[in-house]
Amino acid sequence: MKFHVVNNEILVPLKCGSTYLEKIYPDNIVDINYCDLPNLKGISTIIIREPIEHLQSALHTEILMWYAQNPSESLSVDTATPIIKRFINVDSNLLPTPHWDVNYYEHLYKFWKRSKGSIKIVHTSDLTQFIKEKYKIDNPHDKFSYGIPAHRGEFKYAYTTKQELAKWIEKTLPELWDELVKEIPKANKFYNLIINGEVSELYELEERIQLLEIELNQLEIKLKKLETGIKFKKTLI
Repeated sequence: MKFHVVNNEILVPLKCGSTYLEKIYPDNIVDINYCDLPNLKGISTIIIREPIEHLQSALHTEILMWYAQNPSESLSVDTATPIIKRFINVDSNLLPTPHWDVNYYEHLYKFWKRSKGSIKIVHTSDLTQFIKEKYKIDNPHDKFSYGIPAHRGEFKYAYTTKQELAKWIEKTLPELWDELVKEIPKANKFYNLIINGEVSELYELEERIQLLEIELNQLEIKLKKLETGIKFKKTLI
């Protein structure tokens, strides 16, 4: 899962208005992964969208772009299944999708929480208005100027919407669809915390418990090593 850092201060996950911002700031974008978030500084704004919308948009881009590159192929179980499995096996895939990872909402929440409320949260649907008001750049969003719609007339699925594609997957490949959406409630939890500007006390407690468990495991390992050393010394006496 990748993010853009735009104009040195806007953090935007891919599929959250990233292509729109590429057109506005083509020479002022840095790509990062969520593992880079702990050391990231200077961010004033985060762009975000609902998890299910993000998933649908990511699937739409990666699946239909494959058909754009292979226009003689038809949407089918055989051709769509390998692409969908990349989303499901994102952690074990050697070439994971840069557009989606259900866990990124949790990482984004941790990053936002560190700012203690100083980072502005902007929904994707409000992005053009935000850019207009803050940076005095009036560049209306034209969804037909890039991405899949820009290929209309080149292949037969260019007019397929992300909602239509998601319905096809849900109906045709129900087991894979269930795998895709099973962690959406978890993503929704962190999305709602971010968009509402809330900090979860329960999550804070869970994090502390996890840290204590790690420390306890480390102590147990040290204790076992110590016991082994003592037993070995006794054999020498």
